[in-house]
Formats: sequence, structure tokens, C-alpha cells
Amino acid sequence: MSSPLTSPRTRPSTLLLVALALVAAACGTSSPDPDTRLSAAVENTFDGAFTYTLSVDADRAALDGLGEGAGDAATFLQTFGFSGIVDGEDGVSFGIDLGGESPLFELRTFGEEAFYLNLGLNDFLSLAGAGAFDPRDELGPALDALGFEDEVKAAVLDALDGKWVGVEGELDLSRLQALLGQEGAEVDEDEASEAAEELFGDDIPEFFDRFVTVVETVEEEDTERFEVALELRELLRAAGELNQRVGTDAAPLEDLEADLQDLPETIPGTVLVVDDHVTEIRFDVAETAREAGTTIEGSILVQVVLADFDDVAPLTKPEGATVLTDEQFTDAIEKLIGLTGGL
Repeated sequence: MSSPLTSPRTRPSTLLLVALALVAAACGTSSPDPDTRLSAAVENTFDGAFTYTLSVDADRAALDGLGEGAGDAATFLQTFGFSGIVDGEDGVSFGIDLGGESPLFELRTFGEEAFYLNLGLNDFLSLAGAGAFDPRDELGPALDALGFEDEVKAAVLDALDGKWVGVEGELDLSRLQALLGQEGAEVDEDEASEAAEELFGDDIPEFFDRFVTVVETVEEEDTERFEVALELRELLRAAGELNQRVGTDAAPLEDLEADLQDLPETIPGTVLVVDDHVTEIRFDVAETAREAGTTIEGSILVQVVLADFDDVAPLTKPEGATVLTDEQFTDAIEKLIGLTGGL
């Protein structure tokens, strides 16, 4: 008896069905579901070089809803922001801006064994309406009394005077934690890494699969807009469980669950994708507050804008920076804590 697939009568219809199935499969792989498309765009974006800025945009109605002090809040929210660069190699920069001529704080890291920082202390004091601070006159004698060697003293004063200071070498994190009053149970780095991967996923796409849900997609010329929901409670639960499992000092999970009841399940957000790269992420904090039962009008948008994909020059170490070894830096922290009376 002949097989149905080889029967002259059934062969044409069978081949047609197989062909239609192959076409359908091809269409399915070329146009994946929205969650998969967004996950792939996120992975593509953060796998290379880019620049980023984070800012807060609040309208008058929302600021008035904050109650007394809205004027101060408005000034702060409209000037506050983060910005930085990921150069795709081992360089990362991070800056905090409060509307001055230069960043209030800027940090550049180069792998795990070198970082450089610049602190705009006098810029901050100027924005706050205070007078200029001269660290050499006001702190120099105190540093001498604490026994700072000349090289370390110069670095401390340069840092407070708005100049670049670098630290090269692998920091003793356990000693730093002890100095800063954060010592606790020893954390097994391998165990912590395994727990983090289990709770948050071992890559960005898996993180999105767990904590971000695409609610709607809209095509706008060359931009695809994803309306998403960030699973806020689940994310905080995962963070709380991680703290418990790695042995850090954390509140019991039962207390966390009680606190979570006052928060919305999700936060609504929008992600814009152009040419398979995420160009903007924004969340409406006011809408989240309304879902939590707070009466507030208008919008308070937290926005992250990404640009210059794979077109960023490698970060360089600041010229003329004062450089300390990791041990000199830790010794300086210890003596400065002594100067301020401890934490």
C-alpha cells in the first residue's frame, strides 16, 4: 500500500500544505512578538557604545500637587540630571548635573582597577548661595595634624578644590566597608552572582522577560513605541530576597511584603526604538502615584535618552590628575573619618 505522501492523488495537496506551513514559519521568525523585539533591541543597545542622559520633566500641575515647597522642588527637578558615556571597551563615565557650568560630580572608571573623580564642591556652594570654600586654608592644617603625607594631602585638597583625582589599583572593599560602617556578614561573591542571575536573569533580555511586560506597540514613521509595565513589586521582592540570600543586613521579607502593599503592582512606561536601538525610556511617576491612591494632577516624567550608538570615542584618563594608589586612597578615607568624628 502506498504512503499518502507518495500517492499521486494526495501529493499536490500535501506539498501545498507543507509550503504554506514553511511560509507561515518564515513569517513568524521574521516578525517576532513585541516582547522579543523589545528584548532584542535592549540587548543590542547595551552591548555596545552609547551616551546617555537622565532627567526629570515635571509640569506645573504636578509640582503644585507636591504641596508646600513645590517651588524648590521645581527648581531642583528642572535642573537635576545624570549623563555619561559607555565607550564599549572598559571605560564608563557618570556625571551629576545641577544646572551649573560644569557637572557637580563626575566619575570615570576604567575596568576594575582605576577610577578618576571630579567634585564641583564650589559650584554646589555657589548654587546654594554660600560663599566659596578654600580647602587649603580651611583644611590644610587639620590634614597636617592627622599626619597626611604630602602626596595624599595634595590629592585630598585637589579633590575638594574641583580638580581631577585618580585611584589606581584594586581596592580592598571589605576594609572600606568596615571604615564606612557597613561591615556585616561576609558575602560570597560567587554565591551572590548565582543568586542575582537566578532572581534577575543572567542577561538583559531575561531581565526584561521577568520584569517588563509590553502592553501595546505603535509604529510612528521610523520609530516603534512600546508601552510597557515595569513589575515594581516583583522587582522589589527579588531585590529583598537577594539581600537575604547574600547575607547583607536587610529587613525580613515579611516586613518588605507589608511595605509593598502600599505600592502599585506596576509602573507604566514608554520605550522608543529606532533601528533596533533603544533611544528613550520614560516613566510617569505622577501616574504611578495616582495608582497608589495619591491625588495629583499633571505628569512627572523620568526620562533616559540614549544616543551615539557605536560612535563614541574611547574615554581617556584626565590629563594632569593627581593619582593615588588604592592603599593611599583607603588610608586617606580612614584619616578623613577620624577628622570628621566617624560615621
